[in-house]
Amino acid sequence: MKKLTLLFTLFFFSLACGHEKKTLYVVFSYTPLTYIPNVKSEIVTSSILMNFYDPLIRFDADFRPSPGLAEYWENPDSLTWIFHLRKNIKFASGKILTSKDVLYTFKRISKDTSSDYRTDISSIDTIFTPDSYTVIFKLKKPCSTYLERISQILIIQDNCPDTLLANYSCGTGALIYVKTNKKGAIYAVPNTNYFGKKIAFDRIIFTSEQLPFSSDDHTFKNQYFLYTFTPPSDVSKKYNFIGIPGPLNAIRYIGVNTRIKFLNKKSFRKALYLALCRKSIADTIKKLYDFPVLPAYEVALPSQIGFVFYKAADCNLRDTIKALLGKSGYKGEPIEFLVSQTKLTYARLIKKNLEEMGINLKIDPVEPHEIFKRVKETGNFSLFLLALIPQSIDIYSTAESHFHTKDISHSLGVKNYFKYSNPVLDSLIKVTGYTVKKHEREKLLQEIESILIDDLPAIPVLYEGNTFYLSPNLHWKPRLDRLIFVNEIKPEP
Repeated sequence: MKKLTLLFTLFFFSLACGHEKKTLYVVFSYTPLTYIPNVKSEIVTSSILMNFYDPLIRFDADFRPSPGLAEYWENPDSLTWIFHLRKNIKFASGKILTSKDVLYTFKRISKDTSSDYRTDISSIDTIFTPDSYTVIFKLKKPCSTYLERISQILIIQDNCPDTLLANYSCGTGALIYVKTNKKGAIYAVPNTNYFGKKIAFDRIIFTSEQLPFSSDDHTFKNQYFLYTFTPPSDVSKKYNFIGIPGPLNAIRYIGVNTRIKFLNKKSFRKALYLALCRKSIADTIKKLYDFPVLPAYEVALPSQIGFVFYKAADCNLRDTIKALLGKSGYKGEPIEFLVSQTKLTYARLIKKNLEEMGINLKIDPVEPHEIFKRVKETGNFSLFLLALIPQSIDIYSTAESHFHTKDISHSLGVKNYFKYSNPVLDSLIKVTGYTVKKHEREKLLQEIESILIDDLPAIPVLYEGNTFYLSPNLHWKPRLDRLIFVNEIKPEP
């Protein structure tokens, strides 16, 4: 650790002396929910952690599996996966990676009842480590999405103390942690011993702080910026940002607490679905923010996570909606609508739209981190607004984690914020999980989809991408999963 401290001291001394070092700012709309790997499955948290830690395998920008800490893997039968680790890979602490670290990581997740990743390891029966560089997973049943699940698990150092976890220092990733400032910005430098693509910058700062940054950052001439959301117009103009549209593959939806009066009626949820004028909402969002968006009934999108909804008539079903509301017993009471402050415009458009159809919403705006806390932990809401972003190639993982009856002991329904339960759906999800024949699996997925379309525990609003804003001197291609890997970003030569 003394050696690392000396290196950081020399590095920052060289910056202070006026050498032109390249600094990359990655700007998110909010700070990560946690600094501990394998706890919260959330886009900002994952984007940051995946630069300090590695999984056994990764999926590339187009969802193709590629080597990570495992140099290669084998699947000799439907229940056995063998991963062969790279040799001489070092953690930030200096320790060499071995199979013991992999075993420790998976055991740690299995014991953590708060982890969003327990579902990803639920198919594992036994883990063997016959030597220091081989890990064998024996599954309970065949799992058609096993590689995708493994790609989400970040390997941490065996028995890593919390003090090092707090400093992102128990990983093997492309970045080495330096510090976190008072405003939550995370400073890092490249890991010169990294086995993968090298990072083209001398310093990286993950931040949610709006530009202009604090004065000490203006001493660096070579500054590069990647905004994951629309920056203020004056900032965009000052730095000549270029907008790059991301893939149109997230679904923005209204989540429903299906245990609450009115909301537990299928007739009310159907009325809510039919009452939305998605086209007018999409047109307004597109005009205001200039990023890709479509009404969430028009088209089935490649790599779409969630479910595909049949096209419904838009905005002209007043009598049908009135009848459905009457059947549900709803009499116009205001319904709490929990939204992130960053999506207030969406919420106001939805509220105005639904009020015209006799459904009244009371918007409850909260900080981005608070909406996750309310929805995921306390369940204190009636309706909420969130997005699903693709982390796999089909709907199975989402169905298992979001719509299976919540059963923490078996790592099922860990993201079932809707308090939704359907025994028929549960049975289909379990069968689909170990069905590997493509045509059989597709048929089961269609059955799952048809149940969700009928029950509507989540109400689709928009398919959306987001526009990333880059310095004109940067080269980068947005990923389907919207994760940000610093070693995929390049400055101009």
